[in-house]
Amino acid sequence: MDWIRNYLDVAKTYVDTFPDVLGPEAPFPRQDVGNFRAGLVTARVAAREAEELARAWRAFTRIGLYATDHRQTPPLTAPEITVNLTTVYSWSLIGIVGIIDQQVRALREHANFNQSIAEHLGIIPKAPPGPPNPATLSPGGRTRNDGGEVLVTFKSAASIKGVFGVEIRVDRGDGHLHLLTTTGGSRFIDAHLQPERPTAWVYYLNYVNERGIAIGVQSSVTVTVQAMRK
Repeated sequence: MDWIRNYLDVAKTYVDTFPDVLGPEAPFPRQDVGNFRAGLVTARVAAREAEELARAWRAFTRIGLYATDHRQTPPLTAPEITVNLTTVYSWSLIGIVGIIDQQVRALREHANFNQSIAEHLGIIPKAPPGPPNPATLSPGGRTRNDGGEVLVTFKSAASIKGVFGVEIRVDRGDGHLHLLTTTGGSRFIDAHLQPERPTAWVYYLNYVNERGIAIGVQSSVTVTVQAMRK
């Protein structure tokens, strides 16, 4: 129902673009939409009146069952449903869906129709996202010093086309980069002996292709390490 309301609201803005489909002279004109909206209002009124009718009959039944003197019971006149339920049915959900289906078929064959308008009307799904831009890829990364070892986690390259793995290097506070591994997984454990004094280790991560050439944006994560005292 929300999709239908959205379609009807957006379709109003394209009457001038598609007068032969959405205009008043179209085979399935806009007044059909107005009738549908009026039908919804009428249906709500009918539902309320039906509830009142049911309450009246319940009251009448209770009086008939429990009254001690039926001659003193005032006659009850149940309210009648005043709306035309045939009209409600004729402009039902089934009817408007059929009208919209005709409009959509005509729109798709129209010379002014394009992907942008289709997405705005919500009548076809949006195009699936394309492959990620290699220039923006980054494995990210997190670290945790756990029992004298550093656990490094990151985004795996397994599902990325053209990427072989993640290359990990580390600066152990000496200003030099040490190559640790190139892996297709999403975690690496660095069991290197940790220094006695607190030291910041910086891990640098890059996606690489099969030739070992870096792809995308390098990421870095830092962890402070210190050897466990015995």
